[in-house]
Amino acid sequence: MNAQKKATMQDLIAKAKGKESRELKTAEVYVKRLDATMTIQEPDQKMMEEYMAKMIYSKGDSAEINQQLNEKLVYSCVIDPKLSDPELRKGLKVSQLNATDVVRKIFEVPEILHLASRILELADVDVASNPVELVEDVKN
Repeated sequence: MNAQKKATMQDLIAKAKGKESRELKTAEVYVKRLDATMTIQEPDQKMMEEYMAKMIYSKGDSAEINQQLNEKLVYSCVIDPKLSDPELRKGLKVSQLNATDVVRKIFEVPEILHLASRILELADVDVASNPVELVEDVKN
């Protein structure tokens, strides 16, 4: 294991300030079936907290819950064209109460999955890895 440095108060303050001031990352993605590009953006802190909490507590037991989480993520993070635009909802005959239905009307299930995956990559989320590791106890 690499020698790990102990975090200091100054380190934590600096990281918190950097986190507050950074802009959300964006990327262009190409959707083959639509033969068009779209701009996606990493989720903000609140969206990530909600997504991760629901993902953890559902424990991946329900494919339907995972699909709903991915649809909400795509709905919120495809920013150009903006999927939450009222004109788009009206054109697709989607009510405000079921706004994320826009995603299902536009994209196929595999596309939703891949878009959600790309969005999570922008946020540096690798669901296969754990960002926090246990440091082995040091024997005296």
